[in-house]
Amino acid sequence: MASKLDESDKEDILSRGRALYRAKDYKAALQCFNTVVANQDGSLLIALDNRAATQIQLGDLESALRDGRRMIKEERGNSVGYLRTAKILQLLGKEEVALGIYRYGLGNVSPEESNFELLQSMRDKLASKIKAVDFVKLLPLELTEMVMCCLDFQTVVRLLRVSRPWNLTLSSLPTIWRHVDLSGAVRAVSMAAVRGYVQRSQKTIQRATLHLSKVHHDDILKYIISRCKLLQRLDIVSGCAGRTILRAAPVAIDLNTLILSDCDVTLDTMCKLLAACSNLERAEFHKVYPFDHTASWPGNMSKIRSLLINAAPRKAHERRYDTSALLKNIPNAQNLTLKNWIWIEPSEADWDFSVIPNLRILDLTNNHNIVFPRLPPSLRNLDLSSCTPSTLRDDSSITNIMESSLPEMRRLSLSNFHSMGPTELGFLLREVTGKLELLNLKYCNFQADEIESLVLLGFLKNVTQLSLAFLPVNDACVEHLANNLHHLKVLDLEATRVTGVGVKALVLSPCFKLERLNLLQCSSVSVDAVNLARSHRIHTTYGFPETLKHAKKVRS
Repeated sequence: MASKLDESDKEDILSRGRALYRAKDYKAALQCFNTVVANQDGSLLIALDNRAATQIQLGDLESALRDGRRMIKEERGNSVGYLRTAKILQLLGKEEVALGIYRYGLGNVSPEESNFELLQSMRDKLASKIKAVDFVKLLPLELTEMVMCCLDFQTVVRLLRVSRPWNLTLSSLPTIWRHVDLSGAVRAVSMAAVRGYVQRSQKTIQRATLHLSKVHHDDILKYIISRCKLLQRLDIVSGCAGRTILRAAPVAIDLNTLILSDCDVTLDTMCKLLAACSNLERAEFHKVYPFDHTASWPGNMSKIRSLLINAAPRKAHERRYDTSALLKNIPNAQNLTLKNWIWIEPSEADWDFSVIPNLRILDLTNNHNIVFPRLPPSLRNLDLSSCTPSTLRDDSSITNIMESSLPEMRRLSLSNFHSMGPTELGFLLREVTGKLELLNLKYCNFQADEIESLVLLGFLKNVTQLSLAFLPVNDACVEHLANNLHHLKVLDLEATRVTGVGVKALVLSPCFKLERLNLLQCSSVSVDAVNLARSHRIHTTYGFPETLKHAKKVRS
């Protein structure tokens, strides 16, 4: 059995091995280092490091990696093992694993160690070298297209600047360019940019969203419409759109959706647009300025399914409409919104919505001096919030209410409609017993006992959302609701007379599970009641004055 080497012999062999390494006699150097490792009793770190370096030169990276890992195991607090192992991993093409070794070493090596800064710098250098995986190169084109279709237009445009391959790939996918959205443009959009978008889409743009104040050229809109025969929807977010849109309208014959949001449009311009775009199914005009003369509505708008006209603020004497002609010309409309209109001597024909047999949604918010409308039996949603009738009790209004047949009604909003009383509401809902889902009576002229009567008669049997804000609702009324409305989920009791007793009845009711409760300005409700509601996972909105009056404490 060979005798073990003493320390001086080991140093001599190590020195000879290093000399052979410098002389590039790697095989002889490896034999020297193997001898030292085989006869080493103490620390193997230096010998293993030298042998790993020699194995790298001989191309035996796997053996070198084993020595590197053994170095880390021998002395975790020494940076030499981490530096050698990470270098070998990089030579093997495992840069992510090497970065992990550097990070692991920084967690184990003391900052006072001599090579700590070198370990840190190597980590930073490798981290900056490693780049994110370019999925555009790796994924099939179809999957790249699916990913890009989930991004908004502004993001896709920015991605064009990532690299030339990205630009070429994205420009070859017409599907992701079918919705051109210029509403988020920071600077004015040039005609050259728009031509590029149209070319990338291969003229298959189906939807365009424009901010006319950000469009550099007046003919951009006409260019998009004329070049893209498949354009179906046009959204203009803002800007003085009247003249520009009218110039493009003659070529927009295939457009089926037109939405003008914050755009100043006269009544005359709106009528001309409706006439020019004869295939419109949905049209929204959110800022219409009427002329002094009566509107000239297009003769045939039978394709219209949804129409919104929001009158802009003007003096009452400037608002002149011939609604009867409009209603007769949109016989297939299902959704109609006429907001902020002020009427001058309205006639019964102006408010005969029964001529639209398939009307589902009717929104007449903030109309003034109106006759109560004649409604079609197909109606499901009716909003008369903030309307002021000429006189609800004139013969026409009362007749229309009495003759109303609304078996399909599901949502009714009468917020701030002061002239609607319980008798009129009873006639309006007489065929909706047990079907109504939403009722908004905010600011209406209803007493607590009248609300209880509506419940007893079954009108609110299936209501899920109920607003009684600013009504004289007390605890008895609320308890009545808690015991009889089995489907209630959202309840608005803002500025009512309810106290903590009523809130407790709602929270602990076995009949339903309330989800949202509004108690703003309920000065008689204590904090205990609010905490009780929130403890039962009811989203409770509330606000209290400094002094609570008549507050009743609730024990949970």
